[in-house]
Amino acid sequence: MRAILLGGRFNPLPRLDSWWQSKDQGNYDSVFLSVLLLVLAIGLVMVTSASIPVAERLYDNPLHFTYRHLVYLALGLIATYVVMRLPVSFWHNYNMQLLFFALVLLLAVLIFGRNVNGSTRWLAVGPINIQAAEPAKLFFFVYLASYLVRRHEEVRENLMGFIKPLNYALCFCCVVINAARFRHGNSDVCYGCRPVIPGRR
Repeated sequence: MRAILLGGRFNPLPRLDSWWQSKDQGNYDSVFLSVLLLVLAIGLVMVTSASIPVAERLYDNPLHFTYRHLVYLALGLIATYVVMRLPVSFWHNYNMQLLFFALVLLLAVLIFGRNVNGSTRWLAVGPINIQAAEPAKLFFFVYLASYLVRRHEEVRENLMGFIKPLNYALCFCCVVINAARFRHGNSDVCYGCRPVIPGRR
């Protein structure tokens, strides 16, 4: 039976090997994807090993948090697949809309956000809590990358071209710090861009 599985059509190893050796792997890096899957697997093992006693005491099910983590992993992998299918032109063409959406999310946290440990950072969307600063970081850097492509000459030669994106970073930083009540956890949404923009100089 083992010989049939490994030598027949059910053997995935040749396909994995050909995919790994292929130079045309689409819009993703096989090494990065493999490391990502490895980190996800290690995280699943850690969540399972650390949560069994608590889950059994609270829910009478030792794998309660494991099942929930698997659901979140599935949602994340689906979102990853959708993002991988989007062309780079999409992010370039809709960077301002995404930036505006990120700002709306951050403002929504101030109005509808949940307060946890003195900081208002979470939006409750049904059974899922979303930390609005996370998509905001992504959308801000999408805008920043698109801006540097569109205005690279202005950024290199004109001080105002360098300062313009910093205005958006300042707005984001003010909203995030106000939501976090001066807790520094999420303020890297703007501080993280500091080494990126001078890199274009």
